[in-house]
Amino acid sequence: MATTTVPTWQEAHDALQALKEQLDTACDAATNDSIIDALDKRAEAVDDALEAMNQVDMKSRTVALQAAAAELVKPLKDLDQLKAELAAIGNDAKKAAAALAQVDKIVGVVK
Repeated sequence: MATTTVPTWQEAHDALQALKEQLDTACDAATNDSIIDALDKRAEAVDDALEAMNQVDMKSRTVALQAAAAELVKPLKDLDQLKAELAAIGNDAKKAAAALAQVDKIVGVVK
């Protein structure tokens, strides 16, 4: 008994895209108006299917991107807090250096 595998989204999309290209080529080569119309209708149906697949894909990616963005909110806030803390340490170090320079000046005068 043969097993049927379900194609991936990309495989299905590629197959539809190849079919659309074949139908377009056949339509361009056809000389009979009724054949051209029939091929064109089929190509439009395939194009509609491709568009529907692309819209579903975009919606799924949008949901995934929104979820990823939501997960980044706390780490980004934590980074902002760390940045503020590092800036405060830097400011304290500047103040300490200025104070030590004054002490060094005073010690130099006393010597």
